[in-house]
Amino acid sequence: MEMVMDMKGRGIPALLAIFIILASAIPVYAVGSGSGNGGQNQTAPASSTANATMNATGLERAAQNLLKIVDRLANYTASMISNAAPDNETMALYTKAEELREKAHSEFQAGNYSASLRFSIMAMRDYRMVLASLLRNQTKEINRTMFMAKLEALRMNGYFKHVEMIIKAAEIKGLNVTRVEALYNETKEAYRKVLQDVMNNNSTALVEDLRTARTLRHELDMALVTLGRQYVHVNAGKIAMAFDKVITVQIKILQRMKYLPNVNASLIDNVTSQLLQLRENVTKLVREGKYFEALQLIKSSLLKLRSVAMQLHWIRKGHWIKFPVRGPGRAHNWGHGQGRGQGGSRH
Repeated sequence: MEMVMDMKGRGIPALLAIFIILASAIPVYAVGSGSGNGGQNQTAPASSTANATMNATGLERAAQNLLKIVDRLANYTASMISNAAPDNETMALYTKAEELREKAHSEFQAGNYSASLRFSIMAMRDYRMVLASLLRNQTKEINRTMFMAKLEALRMNGYFKHVEMIIKAAEIKGLNVTRVEALYNETKEAYRKVLQDVMNNNSTALVEDLRTARTLRHELDMALVTLGRQYVHVNAGKIAMAFDKVITVQIKILQRMKYLPNVNASLIDNVTSQLLQLRENVTKLVREGKYFEALQLIKSSLLKLRSVAMQLHWIRKGHWIKFPVRGPGRAHNWGHGQGRGQGGSRH
């Protein structure tokens, strides 16, 4: 990003300089021999020879000076390309410019100064087009960076609301939230500056402000983890108790399912064994005071519990036995192996 900003700061002046160079590339003294002086050439051969020599010298100087300008322009363009990611079309144009510059040098060494001037001007034109392409790509990149920064800052609104809820819950439990609150305010202010940079189209300030905002958010995340550990420690008993109830209910349902006909009893025993082991592991961690580890184990077990619940639901539905439907207090108690419209008994 810093590289792109630097290119922006130097790209436009470089293009203006190139236009000026192209406008004044050939000095006034580089004129064609004998132009506007035909009568004198016929009557004064010595003067004609002197003019031709002077014009040849002028072309040589013009070609030499222009080569120096082209070389400087080539070096500048090379430095810009090394700090950018040009597309294939731009690279092809750059290669062409380099070839034209080499031809300009070759023609100069051969004494063909007019040809050298022509190739130099063509090379300068292509270098200018390369720089213009780099500037366009750089502008697109800046616009994309602006858009992504704005999107990130706006998405932080939901994150900040979540942090506010955590702070309030921790305060109710009597936890110290001073550190989290301070980082919350600093991070929120940092992202406000990011949005301001985007609105002001200030890409230079955006680089540093976005870096600061992300650093603060990382620190806030770490502080929230610490606060979460404290919260779990305070509520470990309730969490373990609630989880124990869930496991107990699952095990009871599994045991009821075990006596249904055409049910894989060994599979149910296996799942039951896993749930018992899970409850034992959680209880052990809580007793050892490893509350955060217990919470992590519970969280990682949720997927397994959902899978068990889906299997139970399928078994119960498949055998038309009592299972809850759409809210509390409403349930069907269908006879085993029979569905509605098939003579199934309702109790």
